[in-house]
Amino acid sequence: MRYPLLPVAIIGLVMGWAGSCLGHGAHGTRIEGAAGIEASYHGGGPMAFCDVRVYRPGDAEGAFHTGTTGPLGRFAFVPDTSGTWRVVVDDGMGHVAEIEVAVDAAMTETTLRGDPSNRMDGVIVGVSVIFGLFGLTALVRRRVKKAG
Repeated sequence: MRYPLLPVAIIGLVMGWAGSCLGHGAHGTRIEGAAGIEASYHGGGPMAFCDVRVYRPGDAEGAFHTGTTGPLGRFAFVPDTSGTWRVVVDDGMGHVAEIEVAVDAAMTETTLRGDPSNRMDGVIVGVSVIFGLFGLTALVRRRVKKAG
C-alpha cells in the first residue's frame, strides 16, 4: 500500500463532516399561553376556513395578526399584552363574528416546551458514510487489481 495513512485521513474527514450533519434534525414545540376562539354559525355549524383578523386592545386600525380558521372554526394566537383583544371572523359572504378575548398577564408570558431532535440520527449517518466509503474504496481497489 503506497499511502498507509490514507484510510485514517479519510475516516477523520468523514467523522468531521458527519458532525455537521447533526444540525439537520427537527423538533416540535407546544406553546403555552395561547388565546383561542371557536366561531360558528347560528345553526351550529363551524365557520370553517374563514378569514380572521386579530386586533390589540385599544387598536382598531391595524390587525396584529391575520389568518384562517380551521375546519372546526377554531383559531389561536399568542398575545403580547394583556387586555381585551378583538377577533373578527369573516366568511366573505356577509357573515361576520366579532369575539372579545380577555387576556391576563400570565397568558402573555409564553413558554416553549419540546424535546430536542434526536442526535443519534447524525451518528448513524456518519457511520453509514464511513462504511460506504470503505466499500467504495474496496471496489476501486478490486477493479485496479483486475486491470493491472
